[in-house]
Amino acid sequence: MAHRTHGVFYMAEWPLDVEACRNCTGDSERYSYGARGYCNRCYRIIKRIEDVRAWNRSRPETLKGIAKDGLVDPDVGYSRSTRLMTDSLTEVQFEIFREEHIRQLRRRLDLLRHRERIRRRDVPVDAGDLEQKFAELLHLVRRKANYPHNASYLGKHFNEEERRVLYALLEEIIEQAPWRGIEWSPIYKRIHRTDKS
Repeated sequence: MAHRTHGVFYMAEWPLDVEACRNCTGDSERYSYGARGYCNRCYRIIKRIEDVRAWNRSRPETLKGIAKDGLVDPDVGYSRSTRLMTDSLTEVQFEIFREEHIRQLRRRLDLLRHRERIRRRDVPVDAGDLEQKFAELLHLVRRKANYPHNASYLGKHFNEEERRVLYALLEEIIEQAPWRGIEWSPIYKRIHRTDKS
């Protein structure tokens, strides 16, 4: 993990007995070290999962990462509320909130692992994979834009090795963008379904 000395950040060195990240298998040539055998990218997510698992509504200090509800509270002179966005959830809804956070964070870990498998040539890159990667890049530029369905075109003009090179180059660009974090719509859709049942 990064630490600060006299105002300058230094990255922790990879331990001699750790050749690659325990999750994504990325190595020290590509990623900085986090802790416990994980690269910095994966460790931050694993630590976040541990924090989410530890949430306990009877102990507010454990509710790390849950945002305030942002509402105006007339009981405290129309200032911003200090309530958490989960305060109005039932116990069942709170568990859905927790489960969905963990599911999405695990999905992020899976994606990081999949990226490294493609770099190592463990899995092929088909035309559909390449089409999806172009779509991801377009969504970084314009969130609601739709990338055309052109997998057949990509398959016709690029062989597997060329697709792999293109995929890797697109990944390099996409990885520069910060992860957008938890998607809220799946959480609230699941919670809304419990309201109806």
